[in-house]
Amino acid sequence: MAKGTVAKDLFGKPVRQLRPRYEAALERGEKKTLPERAARVRWLSGVIPRDRMFVMSVETSLVFEEAKASFVYRNFVAVIVLAAAFIEHWFLASLEARGYHKEASQGLAAAINCARRNNLVDSIILDKADRLRLIRNPFVHFERI
Repeated sequence: MAKGTVAKDLFGKPVRQLRPRYEAALERGEKKTLPERAARVRWLSGVIPRDRMFVMSVETSLVFEEAKASFVYRNFVAVIVLAAAFIEHWFLASLEARGYHKEASQGLAAAINCARRNNLVDSIILDKADRLRLIRNPFVHFERI
């Protein structure tokens, strides 16, 4: 059926098209969670600086945007994994730019240790990044029970 045309029955009367149940359920869910999502967007706008330009790769930028969207939509495991990935991208790029090529190739734990040893980043930030790394690990590394 062409766009803009209305389906008709055998007598030429318009046929009311019912939306699929899943579509109505999605709309109800969107309406129900709108205030919570709006509150998370407001919180993000208060903690992410708008007055600074950050230079980052396309991949790092996409990881950052995906982490924000996951937070808004309450996908908190994804937020943990993506936030850790963003921090890893940022740390490794910073180490590479400063000539720490070996440490930048060894992952987030090595990057945090290198930054700590060389006083490249405030220890409070490093402690938080390491804590996030430890929270992330069970989600991304299989551990036998």
